[in-house]
This record gives sequence, structure tokens and C-alpha cells, in this order.
Amino acid sequence: MTHFVRRTIQVVAALAVLAGVAHAQTPLSILTPNGGEVWPVGARRDIVWSGATRGNVRIELSRDSGLTFESIFSNVRNDEVQVWEVDGPPSAHCRLRLTLLDDPTITAESAADFTIADTIVGMTVTNPNGGETWEGGSERLITWSAPGDGNVRIELSRDGGVSWETLFAETPNDGMEPWTVRGPALACRIRVTHLDVPGLSDVSDGDFSITSGVVVTAPNGGETWEGLSQQLITWVARGDGDVKIELSRDGGLTYETLFASTPNDGSEPWTVTGPPATCRIRISHVDDPALEDESDGDFFISSGVTVTAPAGGEVWVIGSQQQITWTAAGVGDVSIALSRNGEPFQTIIDRTPNDGAEFWTVAGPVSTARILITRPDDPTLSSESRDDFFITQTPGVTVIEPNGTEVWTVGSRQFIRWAGVQGGRVSIDLSRDAGLTWETLFASTSNDGIQAWVVTGPESQDVMIRVTRLTPPFASDTSDATLEITTQPLTVIAPQGGDDWVVGTQQLIRWGGTGVGAVGIDLSRDSGDHWETIIPRTPNDGAQFWTVTGPPTFGALIRVVGLDDLPGIDFSDPFTISSGTLDLSQPNGGERWAIGTAQGITWSTTTGGTVSIELSRDGGDTWETLFANTPNDGSQPWTVSGPACSS
Repeated sequence: MTHFVRRTIQVVAALAVLAGVAHAQTPLSILTPNGGEVWPVGARRDIVWSGATRGNVRIELSRDSGLTFESIFSNVRNDEVQVWEVDGPPSAHCRLRLTLLDDPTITAESAADFTIADTIVGMTVTNPNGGETWEGGSERLITWSAPGDGNVRIELSRDGGVSWETLFAETPNDGMEPWTVRGPALACRIRVTHLDVPGLSDVSDGDFSITSGVVVTAPNGGETWEGLSQQLITWVARGDGDVKIELSRDGGLTYETLFASTPNDGSEPWTVTGPPATCRIRISHVDDPALEDESDGDFFISSGVTVTAPAGGEVWVIGSQQQITWTAAGVGDVSIALSRNGEPFQTIIDRTPNDGAEFWTVAGPVSTARILITRPDDPTLSSESRDDFFITQTPGVTVIEPNGTEVWTVGSRQFIRWAGVQGGRVSIDLSRDAGLTWETLFASTSNDGIQAWVVTGPESQDVMIRVTRLTPPFASDTSDATLEITTQPLTVIAPQGGDDWVVGTQQLIRWGGTGVGAVGIDLSRDSGDHWETIIPRTPNDGAQFWTVTGPPTFGALIRVVGLDDLPGIDFSDPFTISSGTLDLSQPNGGERWAIGTAQGITWSTTTGGTVSIELSRDGGDTWETLFANTPNDGSQPWTVSGPACSS
């Protein structure tokens, strides 16, 4: 009996414990508003909570962050939501508290402050609000609408809202704020936040862009500015303040400062400096270097100096007075230097006004020479003679080139040069036997110190040139030593040994040793015993087409022979001239072709030219012509004609 009673008591106790668990309440928890919300006066909002679901609750409001509370609902059903028409006064430090009326120990409170705002609700950024383009340095108006007084903070994002920088930490909430635009960036947004109600904030609906607001207008690409010339750098830029002007001489890779700070008035005169280069100009705001622009394309700085005399080829006699002339931009002075025989330049006139001309008494020794003009104020700006001129000893004639040991090839273009007092006429003669006999190359040509000549044969190792003045003062000079005139030997390149050229095909005969003159081309079909001329005469240009003729042979040779003054002869290696092949592929036996049908006669061939097509109706005893002359292209359509046959 005792055991039964103890057991019953244990069961009852267990049931009591389970009942207690079933009636236990979970804690209340406010879900909305729970901190950060902005609820306007007069708006209907849902108060939402979770937790105990039995009985009723009391809902209270604090406007001082929980120090004091006022009841807004004294007894409402505990169904986790209650609609409330928000009433004032406004406060940025509001909290709600819920209490379970059946058990006042169960309460919940907002985790942080929310805001009750004036009846005009919300913050709205109205400008810029997306799509605008604002130029750096320009004055723009940021505008917004927001309830109440107090102050706002204005921020700028240049990356579409990822990060923010403060433009105005605190400014009156009057709906507008002027701003001198700084930049540039492509994905900008403005954010305005009420300082008294931090939850009252708005961001531009879309991105706007900020351009540099600076445009270089000159130089902007393609110009050529001469060293030491006066040029005007121009630009357009928003705002006041100063700008910085820089120059790149490497197409924009690096920059040097021309003007560290100059008024933003749109133009700046500049005396162009060297060295010559491919250049660009960059202009930026001193107060905001990010606002900048550079020339759209490269412009060019040239030396601005050009030697016009002596430019090359002149002959100046020692002791004579000659005029050195040049062009150069700007004022100031120039210095003049002389190089002899390719050696370094030596100054002959240290400094003289940049007036374009300077007389000089020619000094020895005899040499080739060049003149260099340099701007002393900027030694990177200079120019020299385009080619050598000649300083000579006597006013007669001196053959300078050729003057011995040269080797000139027949057909090449060479220059005969001489020195002496210019003017009048000269004759130019050639000897191929070291001066024993002479032939005239030019009976009378201008005495300007140079004459072009396309070298002619025959070959010789004892060639000399003689130049003779035809007008006073009469004089003559001959090369100091002999030169050589040679030819490139004729060499047959094609056909090569072993080639097979088919009768009727067009082939290219090629040879080396080209130049002046003409050649003839011969063919042997019996390994050189007998020859026939296939091309009597053709220019010596190294190539000639030939349509191969029969009869076929295994012992063909080509011979190229120089004509006129062109010496030389060469033979190809043996090659083959064959008749080629012609194989009928259709019809080729067994086909049945109906009279009146369209059929194709086809064949393969290794030759060109034309073919005739014939038909036999009696096994080959007799033939009739279908096509007397048709291109040898491997096919010929035929509408089958009668009479019928089977062989």
C-alpha cells in the first residue's frame, strides 16, 4: 500500500510539472519600431511584437529615450500587432514599452530610439538627382526638401554610393546649398541627412557626373611650334583661382611644369623651348588638381632653325667670301660651327644676330664640310647642312668623285662630283684605258659640281674621269687613280635542271645580272648542238614569259645572251619539254546516254591551249567532229545527238 501511494504522488507531481511548462510565457519582444525608424505625425503605423500570446497588453510611449513613458493603449489584445495613428509632439528620442497585464513582470522595450517627425515627412534630394553633368570649378546649387528646422549634413559619393565624403558637415535645413564643384568622377550621388533626426536622409535617385571643366584649346594636336617662337596657350576652364600649365615631350607619359600658377583667364603666352619633340599640354586647377585636361593629340616642337646655304654640294674656295644663310624663329642670336670630313663641329662664329645671313671668309684645309646653326639661348635648337659641301684650294677644277679605287657596276646610278669656281659649263669624258683614249659622256653640262650617270659598259679596270671647264677660267682635272667598271654576270635562274615544261603552257624564264641593255634568249632541243632564237630581244630586267612550243625533248637548254654593250652569256641546266597528258574520264565505256539529253564530256590534262572533241559511232573506224576548238579546261557540255549507236 505504501508503495502504491508513493508511486501515485510521483505521477501527480510529474503532471504538475508538465502543466507548468505548458503555461509558461516566452518573453515579449518589440519588432517595430525598434530603433532608427522615422514615423510622421498623423501617419498610421503598425506596432509589431512577438512573445506572450495570452491576455492583453499595455503600450506606452517615451519621447526621452525611456526616462518617462505615457500610455497610448492601456488595454489591447495581445495579438502581436496594433495600429497606431502617430501623434506629436515630434521627437528624435522615442521608444515603446509593452507590458503583459496578466503578469506585469513580462515587459519589452524598443532596443533604440526611433523618430516621430513633423507632418511633412521625409527627406528628398531634388538636385542633382541623376543624369546631370556638372563641370568642375562651376558653381552649382544642391537642393532638397525636408521637414522641420535644424541643420543637415551634405555628403558626396564618387563611386555610385559605395563610399562618401563630407561636403558640408553642418548647414541650415533651408533646402539649398551652393557648391563649387570639385572632381571629376562619372558615378556621383548626393546624400542629405537631418542632424537632429539621423533617420531622416535621402540620396540622389541616380548617378550624375562631374567633368573636369577644363578644356585645352591650343595646342590641341597637329600643330608645329618652332623653338623660341612666341605662341599662345589657350584653354577654357570654369571657376576663378589659378591654373597650372605643364608640357609633355613624350606624348603624355611625363610632364614638366611651364607655369606653376597663372590666372585662369584662358590664355598664356609662351616662348617655345627645346628640345624638339612630340608634345602635349596639360592644364589643371591649382586648388583642385583633379580638374585637368590635356591636348587631344600630339603637337610638335621643331628646332625652328634651317640651314639654307651651304645646304650640300656647293664648292667653296679657300680665301673666298661666302654667305652662310639660315632661317630661325624669334629674335636673339645664333652661333655658327663647322665640321670637316665628318669630325665634331667647331665654332667659327660664336654669336651673331639672328638675321638669317652671315659672311664668312672660307678657311682651309681642303675638306668636305657641313655648317651647324645653334641658338645659344637654347642649344637644343639647331640645324645643320643637309649634305656635305666642299672646301677646295684652287679656283680651277678638281675631280672629287670618282677619284680612284671605286668599283662601279654597269647599270648602277652614280654621281660624278668636282670642285672649283662654279658657273658656266663643263664637259665630262671617260677613259677605259688609263687615259690613252677618251669617250665623251657629257659634251656640255652645268658647272654645278655634280652630274648623275647611269654606268655603261664595257667592263674595265682602268677607268678614269676627266672634267673640263668650257668657259673661262679654263681648267681641267682627271681622277687621281683608276677605278673599275664591272658587270654582274648573266645567270640563268629558271628553268632549273630537271624541270618539266609542258608544251602549250606559259612559263617564266628568269635570270640574274640585270641592269641596262638588252638580252636575247635561245633554246636548244639537243643538249646544245643546235639553237633556235625564241626571244630575239628583251630588256635586261630578269624575267620573260614564254609559251612552250614542241617538239618535246629530254635535252632542252635555255641560253641568255647579252646584247649591245652588255657582255655575258649563261646556260640553264638540262630540262625536259614534254607533250603533257590528256586522259578522257567521261564517257569512258559502259555509259548509256539518251539522244537529246545534256551530258558532260570531262577529261584531265597537264597542258593548256585548246582541244578538239570527236565522236565515233562505229568503234573508232570513223570519227565526226563535235567541237573543233574548245578551251582545254577539262570539261565540255554536250546535248547528245543521233543516230543511236552502241560502239
